[in-house]
Amino acid sequence: MMNKKWLVISVLFIFLGVTVFALSSCSSGIFSVEYTTDEFELTEDFDSILIDVDTADVELALSEDDACHVVVYSHEKIKHSATVDDGKLKVSFSDEREWYDYLVFRTEATEITLYLPKAQYESLVIGTTTGDVDVASSFTFRTAEISLTTGDVEFLASVIGLVKINTTTGDIELSDMSAASIDIGLTTGDTSLENVVCEGDIFVDIGTGDTCFTNVTCHNLTTDGTTGRVSLVNVIADGKMTLTRTTGDVTFDRSDASELYVDTSTGDVTGTFLTSKIFITNTTTGKIDVPETTEGGVCKINTTTGKIIINIAE
Repeated sequence: MMNKKWLVISVLFIFLGVTVFALSSCSSGIFSVEYTTDEFELTEDFDSILIDVDTADVELALSEDDACHVVVYSHEKIKHSATVDDGKLKVSFSDEREWYDYLVFRTEATEITLYLPKAQYESLVIGTTTGDVDVASSFTFRTAEISLTTGDVEFLASVIGLVKINTTTGDIELSDMSAASIDIGLTTGDTSLENVVCEGDIFVDIGTGDTCFTNVTCHNLTTDGTTGRVSLVNVIADGKMTLTRTTGDVTFDRSDASELYVDTSTGDVTGTFLTSKIFITNTTTGKIDVPETTEGGVCKINTTTGKIIINIAE
């Protein structure tokens, strides 16, 4: 009985192998996949950009002429389009793959590069499921919003108003840019803000990952998170800093704010401030060493397990 059972299973596997081989002979989707490069040249004027794609790496760069060039490298059955409608550049796609096109042993990432003729635009909206987003420093937008499920974001452009970036899994980097306000949200990944000038508030909401601020100025700085370190190097907020973590160290390096509130369950809070503070500290397990100053803004630090060591820079 057992031998008969294994015989049936063997026959089924042989049938499956023959089926796969037959499909590979009559379609390009099993063992080989054709990828093509399409280029769209657009001469119409536009002030806004909307990119709505599924799985693709998206890059924005400055064009070398007065036209917009959208270059797409993709699976031959994933059709992309680039059009200008009512002053808005729209990049979208349609997936024409059959079920057997997914039976592949090797796939390549779709790549979409936008060569834009101007440096300043009203709005930028990018939505993708999987893929990296890279926005060059050549551009200025009035507003910018990027949303993706899995992928890294490198954003170097300046934004007159709000820049909002959300991803479930991936790293987010903002550097050498300015904005009126910054809103970042991610579930798993690291966040880095370096050489950033923000007139208003910066908010970073993170599940698991490290957050690093370097050479940043803003009004209020707020970051919430579950697990991950927070590092602040030469970060100045003329309003409040509110830093919350469940697990993770918080480190200050010549950073300051009018008021500071730090709360971490498991982690050390250490570093240097630039001005005196009125310290209110609490830790269940750990050393506390802060200056006995009686002037300046409120600095409230609470940690359950961890030390609190703060100095005032000379």
